Amino acid sequence: MQLDELKDTWKKELTMKDNTLNFNRIRLSIEKFDRRTKVSWAIELFACISIAVVVCIAWFIWLPFNELSPLFHLGMFAMIACSVFVAGNIIWSRRVSTPDDWTLSSKLKIQIEKREKEIKLHNSIAKWYLSPAFVAILFSSYGGYSQRTQSFIPDIELLLYWGGCVIFFIGIYILNRHYAKTKIEPILAQLYALQEELES
Repeated sequence: MQLDELKDTWKKELTMKDNTLNFNRIRLSIEKFDRRTKVSWAIELFACISIAVVVCIAWFIWLPFNELSPLFHLGMFAMIACSVFVAGNIIWSRRVSTPDDWTLSSKLKIQIEKREKEIKLHNSIAKWYLSPAFVAILFSSYGGYSQRTQSFIPDIELLLYWGGCVIFFIGIYILNRHYAKTKIEPILAQLYALQEELES
């Protein structure tokens, strides 16, 4: 953006700030929401990394002292791979491509891109989070069960555990879709309205 164009944009945005009664209130709510989402995604990343590290440590501690079955190794590998995959997907999917040129317009576009990507993440959580996590739990629990019992036929407790995981994951899926619809979409609608007013 050229310097003269940048000055014109700033003048237009200052005028918009003066004429928009709810501008500061909306801006503050969006900034607060943005900080909260950064913290929540950071917690998710920390959890994924922690799981991968703990499983790796436990795996290498058990390895020299136990004759571990191939299914147990598969379960440990699945848990680590799932944690790394989920963490990588969170980082990659939340990357913002909109350049920041210090104008309100670019700030709005960045926030819009962030919210759009978050809605996509929440709505597709079954594909990139829940399915890999369930596969990892399935392999790791079955591997641990076969290692402990020397049996390849799941007992009723293991089946109930898997059933409980399915119900739990369905609840997570519903909550994420509800959160995207009731929390993120209204914020995105405000951003679209501000962008439309700025461009008009």
